Amino acid sequence: MSLIIRNSSRQLRTRWLELLILIPVLQGCGNSSGESEVVAGSDTSGGSVRPGVILTDTSLGGPREQRPSEALPGPGGMPPAPSLPPPGESLPVPGGVATAPPSSSNQEEGWQSGVARRGGGNAGVAILTQVRSARNDGFDRVVFQFADATVPGYSIEYVDRPVRQCGSGDVVPLLGGAWLSMRLEPAQAHDDRGRATVAQRSLSPGLPNILAITSICDFEGQVEWVAAVRSPTGFRVSELRDPARLVVDVKH
Repeated sequence: MSLIIRNSSRQLRTRWLELLILIPVLQGCGNSSGESEVVAGSDTSGGSVRPGVILTDTSLGGPREQRPSEALPGPGGMPPAPSLPPPGESLPVPGGVATAPPSSSNQEEGWQSGVARRGGGNAGVAILTQVRSARNDGFDRVVFQFADATVPGYSIEYVDRPVRQCGSGDVVPLLGGAWLSMRLEPAQAHDDRGRATVAQRSLSPGLPNILAITSICDFEGQVEWVAAVRSPTGFRVSELRDPARLVVDVKH
């Protein structure tokens, strides 16, 4: 009797061992390719899985795999950052249009290096009463002020040496590397008795670019001043009213 019981116990243990071996094998036979169905929830290792990701059977020791079209979350569950374009290329803006690189041009409206000229019309001869200069942010300024209500005609340009007095033809010694002629007409810098209406005919302001301003002509309705500058930079001309003024700015 004891021999029969020992044989029965041995057979039961053998069947339990066979069942324990067959259970994981049967679980892994659901897909002939070794992959499970599309899973949403948790994989067999307990980790979180994104919907639509296909995993291999981890019970058989296979690695987790991912479809090429999927993107796994980055650290903290966030999607990976988009790749940036190579250096020198602009990022696209909404709508797919790339932003243009900033323009390297620094030209400003009104600045020039040629000839600024305007006719005097029929306003009569303008009487020049003041000439003054001042330093501004990025440029030096010369102001011609008139007793009349309007600004006369003008012609402003860089000239070559020698610079001469308009009446005598004598050479006017000037410093600097360039010379800006500012001719006004019809205009005069004296009254009907021949007395000067401008106290000083030569100025030495010592500005960043303008070194000196000198009168070289006050004859037969023409007034001309020359600005000796360190370098022939761009200039611009504007007119102001109440009182009438002609303004010449020279870049530093």
